[in-house]
Amino acid sequence: MRNLGYQGLGFYSVATIYLFLGLGSFISSGIVEKFGSRSALTIGGLQYAFWVICYLFPTFADKSENKEEHFVFSKGFILFLSLLSSIMIGLGASIIWVGQGRYVTECSTPENKGLYSSIFWCYFNSSILVCNIFSAVILDYCDITTFYILLSIISLCGCASFLLLSEPEKPIQPLRSFKGDVLGVLSLIRDKRMIQYIPLCSSQAITLVGSSGVLFPLVYKTLENQDISANAKFQLCMYSSLPLGFGEVIGSLIAGQIIDKFGLRQALLGFIFTIVLSYSTFFYFIFLWEYGWVNFALSFIWGVQESFVINLNQLICGFEFKSNIIPFSIQKLVQSIMTFTLLLIASLLNTQFEVTIYLIITGCFKLMAAFLMLRFKFISKSRKQSNKENLELQKSDNSQKVEKNIENEIESEMALLDKNQK
Repeated sequence: MRNLGYQGLGFYSVATIYLFLGLGSFISSGIVEKFGSRSALTIGGLQYAFWVICYLFPTFADKSENKEEHFVFSKGFILFLSLLSSIMIGLGASIIWVGQGRYVTECSTPENKGLYSSIFWCYFNSSILVCNIFSAVILDYCDITTFYILLSIISLCGCASFLLLSEPEKPIQPLRSFKGDVLGVLSLIRDKRMIQYIPLCSSQAITLVGSSGVLFPLVYKTLENQDISANAKFQLCMYSSLPLGFGEVIGSLIAGQIIDKFGLRQALLGFIFTIVLSYSTFFYFIFLWEYGWVNFALSFIWGVQESFVINLNQLICGFEFKSNIIPFSIQKLVQSIMTFTLLLIASLLNTQFEVTIYLIITGCFKLMAAFLMLRFKFISKSRKQSNKENLELQKSDNSQKVEKNIENEIESEMALLDKNQK
């Protein structure tokens, strides 16, 4: 958007999205409950498509010679349309992500929850790889207008694919009213366990902004002194973000296996390890301040860290509270507020010193959140815990059978003794 003459519009558009994502979180659980996960995903997806389509207008306006003569190409209309689409996608995102969380939760069980979550996030994060390669390659052969046309077609096809989803089998639950869901959000957000979880929820927003709002703008800044075109710089940034997708895919598979086999608490230890490793690499990248292998390594490690916190949040919201829908609304509410705030802060970071201070504060916060969750009373059990309990239960049943057999033998002997005495 900056290259098209709309200074800062892209940033403010994204900030608006997260603002209305938070506002929509109060009603999203009620909408998903009323219309179902499949309809919620379709409705939310259409808002994403609308947002992409709206970005065609500034690209067409850039090509128009008499843009001021056409109302739809005027700067005022494009600003209005951009902010309107941002509001719509923010509200749509609050619906689609609550619907997604509920759908994946209902498809899985406590024993395989990590597997289902990791499969979803593995496919989801692989889109980063595909889209970044697609963006970097396609811009070599077409202009930005054609690029957005292709994105619009892809997004509409994605919305249509939601209609093919089948509703998972689920136990019958008491119906709640729309008002009841809204009140449920306000009630659960004051729960002690939810308050303990909120810092970890905020950590996902910190991680997201760390890649999109801090890391990649810094990578772009390291290329400012190079004598190459803006498109070439953009392509290099796209290539440097490819390891992020690889890291998220691999990290999701690892996190899912750890969660299923050992439990959420052990996965938190893995998250702590990735925090230390990723932030150490980030500090080294700031120290070097050059485009090279370090930013590729950092991108990969950051992706692994992001996959851990995403899977943890997904499964805590889906399995650690009585409702499998209201916690997702609170999650998106907290994350949207944090993301909106952090994006504003990230836009003010210009020097290496400022970025370093920001990383120190956010890194310490994430470590605090992870250690706080180690004291969380988890309800769901890992496969190892379930197998152990089943084994103990089986042993208990066997011992009870043995005791019962002994009692029967004693009773038989006593009856025989009484008979002989008579």
